[in-house]
Amino acid sequence: MSTQKIEDKFSRILKVEAKKNWILSGMFVLFLILLSFWIGFRYSISLAHLHMEWLVIAAIVISCWSGYRRLKFISAIVLSAGLVMAYHLFVELPAWQQKLLNFSTASPSIWIRGRVIQSDQEGKIFRIRLASAKIDVLGKSRNFPELTVQFELKKSSSFYRHRSIQFGGILEGAELKSQRLSVSMKQVLYHTTLSPPHPWLYYLKILHQRLNRRAAFYLKEKTHALYSPLILAQSVYRSKAIQLFRDTGVAHLLTISGLHIGLLFWLGLMLFQKLGWFSERLLLWVYFPQFCQALTLAGLWCYVALIAFPIPALRALVMLSLMVLIRWMGQAHASLYALLTTAFLFICYTPAVIYQVSFQLSFFAVLYILLMLPFLWNSSHESPLWQKAAQYMVNSLLVSAAVLLGIWPILATYFKQLSLEVFWLNLIMLPLLGLIILPICFVTFFLSFLHLNAVPFGIVEKTAFQLTEGVLQLWLETLKIVHSWGNWASFPMDLTWLGWQFLLYYALTFLTYFILISKFKRQAPRVLNSDEFPAFFPVQSQK
Repeated sequence: MSTQKIEDKFSRILKVEAKKNWILSGMFVLFLILLSFWIGFRYSISLAHLHMEWLVIAAIVISCWSGYRRLKFISAIVLSAGLVMAYHLFVELPAWQQKLLNFSTASPSIWIRGRVIQSDQEGKIFRIRLASAKIDVLGKSRNFPELTVQFELKKSSSFYRHRSIQFGGILEGAELKSQRLSVSMKQVLYHTTLSPPHPWLYYLKILHQRLNRRAAFYLKEKTHALYSPLILAQSVYRSKAIQLFRDTGVAHLLTISGLHIGLLFWLGLMLFQKLGWFSERLLLWVYFPQFCQALTLAGLWCYVALIAFPIPALRALVMLSLMVLIRWMGQAHASLYALLTTAFLFICYTPAVIYQVSFQLSFFAVLYILLMLPFLWNSSHESPLWQKAAQYMVNSLLVSAAVLLGIWPILATYFKQLSLEVFWLNLIMLPLLGLIILPICFVTFFLSFLHLNAVPFGIVEKTAFQLTEGVLQLWLETLKIVHSWGNWASFPMDLTWLGWQFLLYYALTFLTYFILISKFKRQAPRVLNSDEFPAFFPVQSQK
């Protein structure tokens, strides 16, 4: 058989395999779209009525698809989390319902503590849904991801969301509704409570407060309002500087999330890789890149611990750690799977997290950025400076458009405002943040930590905070100047979509992406970012 015939036969085999993969991918996407429509029409009022067994179904689907894509690590993690959730839903909850029914015959006292995520009232009957709930009855206690408390009050009361509260009363009964435990009580008393943290969490909280007070001692009020959320994840309310960032749509620059964790990982990696300059033996070590990545991740985990584990930073760091571990195992193209796994693990740990605006914004922002990656312009290292500048501008606009496409319904629903200034503000504010602001601020943070037990006004620490004061002031003035040119691009928008309308929008955008990506791969003679395509969709190999 000639070489030409062998190549033709091999090419036909590749085409058949690629066609089969595309059919399977299309069937999977169609299944997701139909599933979204079914969920939307069944639970058209709010996703708060979504049954928890859907988490188990999602775990099975993601695990099977990850296994099909030979991402065994992610498949094992998601499947394990799904099994734990299934055991909780179908074994532990019925057992505790039976226990509470047996206890109710003696009308014992019961105490329930948790965080309010939803409250309904019908006449004098209140139904309060709690997240991270804990039951104490007859010397037995148990934690639950979610719990519903039902009782009667003669006077009107308000139970605000995210409020930590404790109920005490007489146990009347218990039942399972939509795989959620509902407890009935009478003679109810309630009060706001603060759950005592673990000793090590309490120590980290005190350390965090000391670092924040030390920064407030050196910095002016305006610049401290920027430094505190940027480095310490400590929000400052009633600040005109913070409000300016919110009005212009770049408040994400002040939140320690994926952007900051990614920049810090890159900066730390560059720093540790310079260690190879001091030892040729270290530079030639085959595991030196993994060693640098491990040191950087360890430093990031220590930093997140110092700032008391803020949820956005913790989500981003868990996803980054998963991606690094997967690449160590030789399984690339796993960005999308790592995102889905991270989201699923957080939902399994606290199902009420899906109702948090920060979780919704961060998840959809990262999801749409990952979907945009294949379309980004990637020039070679030998390209001239003007081409690299053009590449940065084009890619920044594409990423900003992708993020806005993913989160504008959430912004319009919760904040009643949209801003298009983010397109040109990111071109200016983001390089300043990555190249100047973050490095200087983190060096100052590190020096402040080293001088924590020393008397203030040390020459090194004082100089560092003075430099931080200057660059933060420059950053804020730059934002004011650029905003004065484009403040016309911010406008109010009040969106009142129902649950099925949100699902329809995201299903249509996802389907549009699937169609565009298939045409783009067929028509593009050379795709420089093709390594991101196998993250979800198979690609036909070209001869």
